[in-house]
Amino acid sequence: GNGEGEIIESYSYKQTNEWANRIANGLKDEFGVKKGDKVGMYMINCSEYVASIVAVHKTGAVQVPINKYEKGERLAYVINYSEMVVLILDPGSLPFIEEIAKDVKNLRVIFMTGDPAKVPAEIGGIKTLPFSTFDKFPVKNPGVKVTTNDMERCMFTSGTTGMPKGVARDHGG
Repeated sequence: GNGEGEIIESYSYKQTNEWANRIANGLKDEFGVKKGDKVGMYMINCSEYVASIVAVHKTGAVQVPINKYEKGERLAYVINYSEMVVLILDPGSLPFIEEIAKDVKNLRVIFMTGDPAKVPAEIGGIKTLPFSTFDKFPVKNPGVKVTTNDMERCMFTSGTTGMPKGVARDHGG
């Protein structure tokens, strides 16, 4: 929905599943994301965010949602401490990632939502691609065995007494 609560996009379960499968297959087959790898999401709530969460689960990777209020040193800390290898962001997050890109250690690729023509080829030497890159991958399930014991998410606290702390959660809850 938009800011007024009006529905602007809707997807069936089948469409959502196929979209998530394309993302998962791309992450796994072309960008080397494997079970246990960390995939960050630094964006506002949007359809790409939902599809990405499902896709990350399907790869067996660990989603690392990043609070949109994190900036500068704290943002770099979350990215580095979590050891994320992929980051998905929205266009509004671009300036904050550009500011800290030189301090980021493990990121192999960044995907940006929005207009593909406005996606830079790299951010601080990190390969950057449009989110639409995933459109070319197959809609079949990626076939990764994920159990309730596998880590599902690493959420970071607000860090009121210092730097944010990572809190892990498995698929079993």
